[in-house]
Amino acid sequence: MNLPQFDNPPVVEVALGIQFETIRELRAPVFAEYWEQIRAAFPRWTEAAALAPGVERFGVPPVAGRRFKIEFHDEPPPSRALFESAAGDRLIQVQADRFVTNWRKGGDPYPRYESAIRPDFRVAFDGFRDFLHQRGHECQPNQWEVTYVNFIHGERWDPRAELGRVLTSCASDGRGGQFGSPEWAEYGVHFVIEQDSNPVGRLHVNAQPGVDDGEDPVLRLSLTARGYPSGPSTDHVLEGLDLGREYVVRGFAALTTPEMHRIWGKR
Repeated sequence: MNLPQFDNPPVVEVALGIQFETIRELRAPVFAEYWEQIRAAFPRWTEAAALAPGVERFGVPPVAGRRFKIEFHDEPPPSRALFESAAGDRLIQVQADRFVTNWRKGGDPYPRYESAIRPDFRVAFDGFRDFLHQRGHECQPNQWEVTYVNFIHGERWDPRAELGRVLTSCASDGRGGQFGSPEWAEYGVHFVIEQDSNPVGRLHVNAQPGVDDGEDPVLRLSLTARGYPSGPSTDHVLEGLDLGREYVVRGFAALTTPEMHRIWGKR
């Protein structure tokens, strides 16, 4: 596949995930059993609140903004287990309806999707499915998800305000008339992913202002592709992830400016 490539991409995190039909037994005691299986490579275990379901729907009107609801539970709310490598650069996340692997930038450069991130996901996901099968559960995928997070810095300019230097669709002088230049700006856009003229997912692009670990100004540009697997097998899941990654990479190249491409070494 001939995709745009960058010698020095600004990516700081990549997540490959699968959502599946809920297995209610996936709670702390079972997390502990699973941890014993992967503990040598992921010696740290913490817990966090479960991620909300993310499902792309078509044929219904989109809902503007966020939908909030109040829920009452007779038992503790579902949690998410986070298993972290000793170096902190890899993560496995598990909850009752989700399995995610993360690569996070540390001292090493981006390891590349084909040679490391995708194979690592396959090994981890197959191991997780085997673990469930041994306990009488089957993982039934209903959504795949690919996320790339980029931290974009500016030299002698603030990336949180000058979106036009980063994103092609924001190209302007960035001024607001009597208000002058903005202090910071946000951006969001969404595209349908199609195969054979049929919608199978969406690409979500968001840019938000922030600071990095060194408190330097940064534009956090995230691209998330999410869609339906064509079947239940790991191969079907990987086909979806490959499609999502293709849309993320092509979207990143199409939506960012030639100025940024020169900095990142586009080829």
